[in-house]
Amino acid sequence: MLAANTSKVWTEEQFEHLLWYTTSNPTPVGDQEVKFGQQFNPHVVFGAKSDPPGTTESNEDAQGAKEEEGETIQLDVLIAYLEEEVADKDLCVRVDALRGDGPFAESLLAGYGLHGQDAVDRYVLDLVQKLKEFPYLRLPGGREAGTWVRDDMVAPCFKGRWKFYSNQKEQGFDLPTLVRTLTGENGLLDRLYYAKRAACL
Repeated sequence: MLAANTSKVWTEEQFEHLLWYTTSNPTPVGDQEVKFGQQFNPHVVFGAKSDPPGTTESNEDAQGAKEEEGETIQLDVLIAYLEEEVADKDLCVRVDALRGDGPFAESLLAGYGLHGQDAVDRYVLDLVQKLKEFPYLRLPGGREAGTWVRDDMVAPCFKGRWKFYSNQKEQGFDLPTLVRTLTGENGLLDRLYYAKRAACL
């Protein structure tokens, strides 16, 4: 008798999580690393086994270490960047103007030599890239605090609309939805304000 086919079909969400886990640099902190320390970091465990004799760390582990070097940075730097983006680009003003749907509505969505949704998509691409490049590991609290802010506070704001870790459009944002995501209740800025208070960042 043939056994039932129990193979599992992967969902897009599971695949995206796996992609993030395997390509994120630094890698997410797993249970073993939390309990037993840095020696259980995947790059240390697997990199050390595959390195040529005489080397002690993989290139990826060295890159992760570089990201942790430097002076401590406060979360205020990221908060100020986002607040300035909203103000400098007049994002809230543009959204209010778009509600009128007048003859100049299309001109409100222009940039990078693009117009309409193409301009919004390009802006989100640049915004997410800057958010990804923020040196989270240099926050007070180091790796644990940094990965918490990035993975639990920042990335979930984009879920379903933009793949944060691979910086790729999914459903995408129109401008009003993007502005709500950044400035609305429980939006990205709200989450960062909370993280700053809760973890003294």
